[in-house]
Amino acid sequence: MIKFWHIIALIPAFFLSAQIIEVESFDQIQIPDEKNLLVILDIDNTLIQLKQELGSDQWFYHRWKELEDKGLSHQEALNKVAFEFNGIQTLSQSELVEESILGFLEKLRLKKIPFMGLTIRSFELCKKTHQQLTDCGITFDSCFFDPQPHFLDKKGFVFSYNGVIFTNGSSKGIAFDLWKKAHNLFFDHVIVVDDKRAHLETLQNALANYGIKFTGYRYGYLDAHVKNFCPKKAKSQFAFIEPLIEGRLHLVSKYQEKERSLN
Repeated sequence: MIKFWHIIALIPAFFLSAQIIEVESFDQIQIPDEKNLLVILDIDNTLIQLKQELGSDQWFYHRWKELEDKGLSHQEALNKVAFEFNGIQTLSQSELVEESILGFLEKLRLKKIPFMGLTIRSFELCKKTHQQLTDCGITFDSCFFDPQPHFLDKKGFVFSYNGVIFTNGSSKGIAFDLWKKAHNLFFDHVIVVDDKRAHLETLQNALANYGIKFTGYRYGYLDAHVKNFCPKKAKSQFAFIEPLIEGRLHLVSKYQEKERSLN
């Protein structure tokens, strides 16, 4: 019979130092007194949310499936819902997910622990995202991070700007790896807060390649709200805003056709 400690001895050290913890509030997140520590924060449904159902994280995934059910391919549906999402965001107001977030960020500042944002939003929303965050009282430490806009992957449109990485729908683990290599940075411990376990796992795997300690917090403050998402209510809200978004889409399509004719 194999002893338990024999099994433990065979497990790589980075797996022993990696964990994902379920929390329902930022008050439950533990920040250790360690050097060379980085905190990564998701944005949608973690730091901020829209004041209406339309354009929310849960609306995005519902709308994506809805478009696929109507016959669009996976990528076609993604492209369309991403365009709609961007349009809704530019016309909507945001609010903090919970008030204790500002206190949590202030503690990080006092401890001089750098923190950054990591979102699957597209680079087109970079300025609007920072406006939404600023309106909610959230600013990232641009003294530590390069505030200038920078494409980490021009083909995949992975983009960093003023302390936030925009993955354009791609893997957060890959995007963080690109950012880390671009700035030649190394951390002993990375703490990640995200409402989606899948994103935490991609970051966990990326950090394991460097032997960096990982602690993930699966943030569930809005779980009940997401579960009670009302597609009918969101659809009625979308009816008012869709003409504005579709008109913009038509103009973009005409511009793209003109560009192709000139090439």
